[in-house]
Amino acid sequence: MKEFFSNLWGNIYNFLTNPASYRRLFLVIAGILIIVIGCKLVKGFTKKLIKSRTMSRFSPTIRTFLGHTIAVALYVVVVLLGAGVIGFDISAFGALIASAGLTIGLALQGGLSNIAGGVMIVGLKPFEVGDYVESNGVQGTVTDIAIFYTTLTTPEFQRA
Repeated sequence: MKEFFSNLWGNIYNFLTNPASYRRLFLVIAGILIIVIGCKLVKGFTKKLIKSRTMSRFSPTIRTFLGHTIAVALYVVVVLLGAGVIGFDISAFGALIASAGLTIGLALQGGLSNIAGGVMIVGLKPFEVGDYVESNGVQGTVTDIAIFYTTLTTPEFQRA
């Protein structure tokens, strides 16, 4: 036990008398402050973004989805920035994020294209509920527009 306290006091003395230790302590405090303040800024920014006039053109589902996606991306950036200031090697994290994004993108390729198409239909509004459309030889009246699908009532279905 005596050896433990002797080592502890020796480490504290070395820390207090070594100027490089102050720089390291400053970097750790700065990194933690970047993370804490950055997370608060991201939270406020995403709340304002979801309520913004630009986002009001989208449906509530898309607004919240985009808001959460942007928030997660910004949180990752803030944490990596803080970790970089502290002194962690963040190049490995960048490679990990890139490979995970590629893997997820390839795994969900078909589904993501459907989601992208649905978001484009909802966002750009090339047609609305009640319009009569024709696509790929199918004709009908649009009865519902969602992210994954658009529902048509065809003339054959109306006669039945």
